[in-house]
This record gives sequence, C-alpha cells and structure tokens, in this order.
Amino acid sequence: MVDRNFITFEQYFNKTGPDEIQIQAIFTVEEDFEDSFVSTTTLDIASIGANIYYNIPNTEHVVNPELEFDIELTNYYKDSEIHLEQIRVYLDYAYSIEFDDSFLFSEYALLQEQINFYLRNEYLEFEEIDLDDDEFSLSRKELDRLIYHDIVNDKYYLRAKLEYDWNVIIEMNLGSNSKLEIFSRLDLIKYDLSVLYTFYETTRISAQEIDTPFDLVAIHAPNYIENSQNVFRKEDDTEVDIGVFGGFLRNSDSEQRLMLRQRLYYNFSESQEGWSSILLDHEYTDGRLRYTVPYGSLIEPNNHLTNTTDFIFAVDEDIISVGLYYHNGQQYIKKDNMNKSSTDLYIYTWTNASGDTAVSSGDIVKLMFNITNVLQESGLYEYSLIADFDNPRPTINIGTGNENYENDLIATPSTSLSFNSGETETNSSKYNLWNDPFTFYDPSYMSQTDYPDNYGNTQTMDPLFMRNSFPNMSILDDWNGWNLNYNSGYTTSSYSNGQFNSLLNYGNNSKTPDIIQINDGSLVSAGDLNNVGDTYSTYLSTNPIVNYGYNNLDVPLQNEFDNPLTMGMWGTYNENNLRYDDEQFSTILSGSDPIYYGGTDVPLQGEFSGTGDLTYQGNLDTIGTPYTTIGGFSNPTYTGGQRSGPHEWNDWTWNYGSGSTDYGTLTSNDGDTNRIDAELYSSYQGGESYLVSYPNGDAANVGWVTSPLTSKINSGVDGTYITGEATDYAYFNMGNVVIPANNYLTKIIVYAYRRTTDTEYWEYLTSQYRFAGITGWSSAISISGVGWAWDSATWSGLFGNGYGDTEADALQVRIDTERWQNDNTKWDVDSLYARIYYAPLVNEYKHEYYVKWDINDASMSSIQNLRYEWQQTAARNTKMYIYDGSDYDQLVNNRGSSTAYYTSSFALTAPYIQNGDEVWLYITSDVGGDFDVRFDQFYIEYTKSTPNFIMSKVIEWEAPSPISMDTLTYSHNGATVVFEIWDYIGQDYETITGSPFTLEPKYVSGGDMIKVIYSKTSSTDFTLNIDQLRIDYAYVDHTDYWINATAEWSIPSQDLYSIDSLNFDHQVTQGTVTFYVYDFDIDDQFEEKTGTLLDLSTSPEYIGPSNSIKVRYLSSTETTSTTLSIDVLRVNYTTFNLITAGSLDFNITFHLDSITTEDTIESLQLSYAYKTDGVQV
Repeated sequence: MVDRNFITFEQYFNKTGPDEIQIQAIFTVEEDFEDSFVSTTTLDIASIGANIYYNIPNTEHVVNPELEFDIELTNYYKDSEIHLEQIRVYLDYAYSIEFDDSFLFSEYALLQEQINFYLRNEYLEFEEIDLDDDEFSLSRKELDRLIYHDIVNDKYYLRAKLEYDWNVIIEMNLGSNSKLEIFSRLDLIKYDLSVLYTFYETTRISAQEIDTPFDLVAIHAPNYIENSQNVFRKEDDTEVDIGVFGGFLRNSDSEQRLMLRQRLYYNFSESQEGWSSILLDHEYTDGRLRYTVPYGSLIEPNNHLTNTTDFIFAVDEDIISVGLYYHNGQQYIKKDNMNKSSTDLYIYTWTNASGDTAVSSGDIVKLMFNITNVLQESGLYEYSLIADFDNPRPTINIGTGNENYENDLIATPSTSLSFNSGETETNSSKYNLWNDPFTFYDPSYMSQTDYPDNYGNTQTMDPLFMRNSFPNMSILDDWNGWNLNYNSGYTTSSYSNGQFNSLLNYGNNSKTPDIIQINDGSLVSAGDLNNVGDTYSTYLSTNPIVNYGYNNLDVPLQNEFDNPLTMGMWGTYNENNLRYDDEQFSTILSGSDPIYYGGTDVPLQGEFSGTGDLTYQGNLDTIGTPYTTIGGFSNPTYTGGQRSGPHEWNDWTWNYGSGSTDYGTLTSNDGDTNRIDAELYSSYQGGESYLVSYPNGDAANVGWVTSPLTSKINSGVDGTYITGEATDYAYFNMGNVVIPANNYLTKIIVYAYRRTTDTEYWEYLTSQYRFAGITGWSSAISISGVGWAWDSATWSGLFGNGYGDTEADALQVRIDTERWQNDNTKWDVDSLYARIYYAPLVNEYKHEYYVKWDINDASMSSIQNLRYEWQQTAARNTKMYIYDGSDYDQLVNNRGSSTAYYTSSFALTAPYIQNGDEVWLYITSDVGGDFDVRFDQFYIEYTKSTPNFIMSKVIEWEAPSPISMDTLTYSHNGATVVFEIWDYIGQDYETITGSPFTLEPKYVSGGDMIKVIYSKTSSTDFTLNIDQLRIDYAYVDHTDYWINATAEWSIPSQDLYSIDSLNFDHQVTQGTVTFYVYDFDIDDQFEEKTGTLLDLSTSPEYIGPSNSIKVRYLSSTETTSTTLSIDVLRVNYTTFNLITAGSLDFNITFHLDSITTEDTIESLQLSYAYKTDGVQV
C-alpha cells in the first residue's frame, strides 16, 4: 500500500498517453548469509491486482479584493442652519487582474468580473447599492437610515465598501509542485461628493429698530421670576436696571428678553448663472433668556469633614430645595435634604459621618449638593473634603521644646510658648458641574466683572455694549395749583396729585298709584302698597250665580277591576246591581291554590345494578352512619412483551473480560450496543524480523584516522577504510529505523569488515553498543581476526526490556582497540553496520464471565423468552450457556467463526428460571487476539399483571306520585369516583356537579324516575361510602280557596262640585271578607273599613288623582270554594251649573310728576305682589 501522505506519487508516474499512466514496480528478495551458505531462491507471482483510490481535484480559492472607506458629512449634520436634502457621490476607481501562466495548459481563460458597492445600514450590515455610471444618490430619508454618528469624536459619516468580484475558469497542468498565482488589485482614486441642502440664516436683532438716537435711563424694577403659570417675587436689590423705551432689560441673573430674526434661503443650483440664494421666508421670535443652572456655594465646612459636621450652603432666593449627597466609591448616595434657614441659606447637621461614608481619617470624601429652583431647574455642585474623625491631639511646647522646665529651668515672661494642633492643613477642592466660560471678549465694547455675589462666582457682562454708569434723572411734579371747573349739579368731581375723578349725579324714586278705579267688586280694606309684607289692600269680587245637582251615583265597571282578578273569577256582573241596596248581586267566585309539601325518596337495594361489590345499609335519606358501600371488582390487566435486561455492569461477574463505558439500551434493537472488552490471558514473543542500520555520523573519535570516519565505513566494502591502534576508540550514531508499534527489540548484531596484518597480535578489536541517553555501553565483544573478513558481535535477550522504536533511533555503535601488551598492531575497518532484531508482543485474550439478573418487577406474572442479539468481533467460538438448576451445560448459542450480529431467542421454561424470576448465563470464548463481544439486545421477555379494579354501579328508582322532581341530594366519601346522571333525551350520561343537583326535565323519565351511575377504574382496591342519595320532590297536600279583587275607578269630572260618600255592602258564602279603601294621601296604603258608608267629604285622603277611588275585597282562606256577593259599591257626588260668574275688575293710574325735563330715566320698573283665595286673576 502506498499513500500520498508518505510519498509523492508524481515521482513514480510514467505518462504513456493522454489517458494512460504506468507505474513500474521491482520485487526483490533479500537473504542473510554467513561465511558459507547454499541457497535456492524462487519468486512466483500468480497475479497482480491494483486498487487505486482517487478523487477529482477541485480546488477553489476565491479572493476578492475589497476596501472600506468613510464618506464624511459632519459639516452638514452639525450645522443647525443647514438642512441636508440629498447627496450624490461619484467614485473614481481602477482594478486589474494578472495571471502567472507558467503552469497554464491553455492560453485562454474565461474571466467574469464586476464591481460591487455596499453601504452599512442601521443594523451594521453592508447593504448592496446599485451604481449608475460609477455614482449613486441618496435622499434625506435614506441618509437618516444609513448615517452613523461617532459619539466619541462627534462625527457623522457613511461607511462604504467597494468590492472587485471576479471568477475565472482555466486549464492548467497538475504536477507535484503545481501552483497558480493570480494577482487582483482594486484602487480607489477618489470620490466626488455633491450636496444639495437648504441654508437657514438666523440674525440677532434688537426688539425695536429705530433711526434716532436715545438715552438710556436708570430705573429700579422689581425682581421676579416668571413661568407659564405664576410670577415669583424675589427680594429687592440695589442694582440699577436699564430702561429702553418704556420697557426694561433686567440687570439680573434671572432673565433677559431677546428678539431673533430668522431668514430661510434656498440655494438654487439649477440656474444657468450658477448658485443663487433665494429668500423664501423670514420670521421674528421674541424669546426670554435666563440662566438654566441655579447658583449656590458651600460656606461651611471649608476643608475637613468631622464625625459631626454643620453644613451651611448659600443660594439664590428662588431656590426651593438643597439635597446633600456623598460618594461611596461607586456612586453618589443621598444623605438628606438640607433645612432652609433663611431666603439664601440652607443648613444641615450630619451626625455619624464616619459610619455613613465608611472612610478613615485622611481619606478624601466627595460631596455633591443638588439645588433646585422654583422653575424645577437643578444645579450640581461637587466638593472634596478631608475626613478627620480622630480626636485632636495637640502639643504645647515651652521654649524650643527640648528644655526641662519641670525641674531644671524656670520660665520667664519672655519664654516662648508654642501650640501645635496636630492637624494637617490641606485645602479642599470644589467642582461646579456648570461652566460659563466668558473668557473672550472685546474690552473696548464690553466689560466683565467677576464678583462673589456674597457666596459664589457669578459672571456679569453687558451684552448690549452699555456703559457701566448711567445718569440718574428725577422729574418731580406735586400737581399743585391746578384748578378744576365743573357743575356740581350734574357731576361730583375731584382732582388730586394728578388723578382726576368725575361721577354723574343720580337718584332712585318710587311712586304708589294715584287713582284706583273699581269696575267690578268692592274694596274691603286699604293697605300700604309701597312695601311688601306689611298691610294689604283687599278687594272682594261680585257673587256668582250657581245651580247644584245632588245624589249623583257612580260605580266601577267590570273592566275597572284588576284583570284578571288577583285571586278568583267573575260569576256574574251587573252595573245596576252595584248601585242600590236591593239584594241584587254581582258575584265573584273564589280561586284555588294547591298546597305542595316536600317529600324525599331513596333507592332500595334491588334498584342497584351493575359491577361492584355492594353492601346495602339503607339510611340514604340523611347524613351519618351506617354507610352503603360499593367496592371495586378485581379485573387485572395482563401486558405481554415486557423487557428486563442486566445492569451495566453490576449483574456481571468477570473471570476474563470487563464492561466498557460504551453501552446502550439492551431492551431495544436501536444499534446502540454494549461493548465487553476481552481480558489479557497470556503474552509471549512473536517471530523475529530485523532492520539494517548504517552509521549516520561520528559521535566521538579518539585516534582513528582519517576523520570524518562515517563516510568511509557506511558505503559498503569499497576499499576506503579507517585505521586505529593502541587505545584508539570511536563510536557512531546509527541511522534511524522504524520499529512497528507493539514490537520490541530482541537482539543487536554489529557487523564489521576488518583486518590486521599481524598474524600475532596483542591488541584486540572490540565492539559495543548503547542507546544514547537511555542505557550505558554494553559488554565488549571481540571482532578481531587476521586479514580482511566480516566479523560480528551479537547481544541477545533484549525482548524483556521493552526496547522499541525510541531506543532503536538512539542506537550508537562503538569500536575499540584494546592493548593487552605492548604492541603496535593496527586495525583497518572498511565497512560497519548493525542488524536490529525485533519481534511483536503477542497477547492472548479471552472472554469468560457470568451474567445473573432478575426481573425486579412485582407485577410480573410469567416469563417467556431470553432474547439476544450479539456479536464477536473476531472468530473465537464465543459460546453462551444457561444454568438449568444443576450446571451450565445447556448451550444457548455458539458464534463459531462468524463475526456478524446474530439475533435469536431461547424459551425460558421452568428449569432455566431461578428463584422465580432470575436467569443465569455463562459466556466463554477461545483464546486469541484482542476482540470484543457486543450486545445490541439482551433481555428477558415476560408478561406483567397490572391490578385493575372497576366499578360501574347503576341506580334507577322512582318517586311516589310527585308533582315536581326538584333536586337530587347526595353525599359520598372514600374513593374518588365519577358520579353521573342519565340524560333521557340525549341518551347519554352527564356529570353531576354540586349537591343538591337540580333535576331538569331531561333527567326525569315519566315524571318520576331518574338513573345515576357510580364509575371508577383503579390499579388499587377501593371502597365508596354512600352517605346520602335521595330525590327531593313535591306533592299536593291540599287546596286553599280565597278571593282577592281590587277595583279603581274615576268619578266624571264634568260639572263636578264635590265627592260626598262611598257606599258598600257585600257578603260571602264561606268564611269572612275584609273590605279595604286606599289612602292616597297620608298612609299611601289600603285601610280596612267596616259598615256600609264612608264620608268622603271629611276624608279627602281616599280620593286619588283624577278623582279616583280604589277598593279591595280580601276573603279568608278556606278549604272549600266560596262566593263573594256584592250588593252595593257606589260613590255619591254633587255637580253644579254656573249661571253667572263672580268678577273683580279695576284700573290703576300712576302720575310720575317728580321727573323734570332735565332728568334722564335710566330704568323704569313696575313692582307688584298679590294673592287670591279663588281662581287666578
């Protein structure tokens, strides 16, 4: 076998034609021989067959040059006065491709090439853009999608990619060193950017533009802050504000007004005359400017933060809150809100600062103050203080501090006394998170003053180029000496301090009637008509002339009774029978109402049917023991085809062999096998082979000539040799050989072609070997002899040392001249080589083990077969035996020489089943090379019995003579079952939910029968306790009879003068009857009346709206029918006929004689108030 990985095929190919390649092979036979030999060698070749494994070369490697570049648009995006609308980009690029035609078979190539252009989109992916004559255009909408903003550098640009895409088909010669070089190149020379945009120009102008000069006036305006809802008044100050034509510009840090003029231009690029700007629109905007960051400053502490520190923070008077924060090393933590002490000071006392900040003395503590004004604008101020939580340890020195004034010296008034607090003086730092860098200005036009403003740094500048000192002008006029000319008869006027007031004179007058002329009626009494509520003027009308009609009767019609009657029915009705007490009756017959009683009914034992063990105890009507019970009926389920395999590998007992980690599921034929590895049974040395190794370099040389030695002794017997004498020695590195794996060295033989010319010699030529860096030198063996001859030294017995390829590659051979006596014998060596013998380590492996396992399934009922699918990977006569109760002599299967998988089964009858559910197997094989036994299936096939208890108990019973079947009341416990009721219409069972359960018509057969079922299936036995099971129904006990009738009718209103009385008279054949009249006014209810007459003239509450009367008859309840006989039910009323009506008529005259021609009537009003005791006037 030859492999491209080890040789270069092309060095051995001989191409004899366009489609033919020959390989020439030489077969040699090598034979070793000693000094004399007889040999006959024969080489017979019966046939030569070649298997050539090849694939068609198809190597493809595509390299498309591409380059990425940015198109910057920062100037058009950052400038707020420019609105970018469209861009157009022209690309100037060049590309080329070159071929190295050294190995090209044909001078023609098929080349396909194109240029692709991409832009990176919002998803950071390159999106292909079509080029039109090497240019492309993008609208503003497309730009907004593709533009990329580099936040760090504040740049806006498009990321573009240009790609040279090419493919080529060529023919080339493929040799051992074939190569193809293609050079493709892409260059971007430049890109031209054309931009279409709109330019906005905004110019600041003053609020008023005038052509005449004016003087500025110093005024004092109130301090305030204004938002959209309120005006906040600030404390007054002494700063002078600037008056400008009736308005003013505040010289304050709170607010400035500014007018802006904005102009919109369009850059007209399509003009033939070139670019032209056209003014499209302009607008004036009046803005209010103010500082957006409120100001504040920390007054105390200055440098240090102690464990208890008082903070004072100064602010503007418009500040409403100050928050104190400290930094914990990662972020700011809010400590608290400071307390307002005055309009411009906030204070706070921080206790336990060391515990809150968790820092030590000397550390830097960062503080931040968050101040907020009335406009909800915030300013952040940072300070760094030095933590000082240690108690002060001052020292006091007298003199220089080195003298002893306690014992030796006496202090005088001139003796110096010094005090050291022991505290380090270090200034803290302050950082304001706002910045107003007004550092560049023209001092000839404006001035800048940086003043502390009592508590901070504030920049104040004069942006309108005004002088710092303004003239003060006061114009005073006390308005004295002004004369006022007016007519006091018409107005009331005054003039004082420049204020003129004038009001017209006016007055209010009233007048009562001068003349009241009575046409009809008469004056009863005269009163005061000027005011309301004191005395009246009373007038009486003339008397009317009326004709009255008495003893009018009205009775209710039949349809004016409730229809139908609430209880009862008409017997006879005659309107005239109700008018007079003449023993002529209208009758009402009583109605009947059956009285239902509730009953219950329970099933009897004979009404239970179906599957289940019934123990009937009765007592199903109420809750409580004893219970009627239903037990499950045993009906086990048998399931065959169950499988149980041995455990990997607890169920295996190993004599020879072991379970591997490669195992699958033995109960299924899934191809996932369990592998069992063979175990080493014995080992021995195999047949020897050898390799020849020649010297490959001088390792050492003492005395031998001529160096280098290797080239003279490794080329065979050729007349070139090396010479040594006395104690000369040399050793050589031998050429590398390849010892196959699992082969080990057995012996080393060193051959030397040597001579000496002395027939008697006292110096010997010896040889040794060693494995450099591994072993020392071997024993020396003489290879001496007279004349040129081959001699050898042999070292055997090496196999047990485990020397292999590594040692063979480290082989060194040494030759020495050993002097026994004084002698000058010289030794010549023409050729030297070594034979390295090796042999394989032959290991004998064997499989032998027992497999015992049980089913371990309590539900197993019977065992059928042992099923197996197994394989031996080498022909080792692997056998499987089964234990039959006495020994393992029953063969299950012998794999013989087959290495294929074998699938079969073995019937497990009683002798082969141990302990009720166990199977014992013995597996053994012949001894041989390493091999595996594999199982894909290996299990016991059995049938299991699953306990199954069922209940299907049907109960159908009927209630005795029910009027209605109402509910099913039930209660049961114990086993959870399915409780259902039969639907006689749908012909199916439905689940019963909740007790009591309403018995709809579909659940009742024949008006009195129902059917229910208890059902359950379970793998364990169970018992159902029925505590209650009954029908709740209704039946007729007796019938009640009574009358309930109501009548309501209205008296005719035509000429009605009065309703006088109600007459009634009636009787019943059974029991009693109560007569009621409805009270419309006071009680709003029916009231019982006795007798035969009700005076309505004195009881108007019984007269309802529209002159109606409402009555009711209600009889007692009887067990037999009764009849109400109404003799009289009428209303007596009086009518009238007006002949001449009473009247009141008079005329009233007012004389407004107090009004003159010079008066003006602004309003004229008639006021009146009157009442009558009759009809409205």
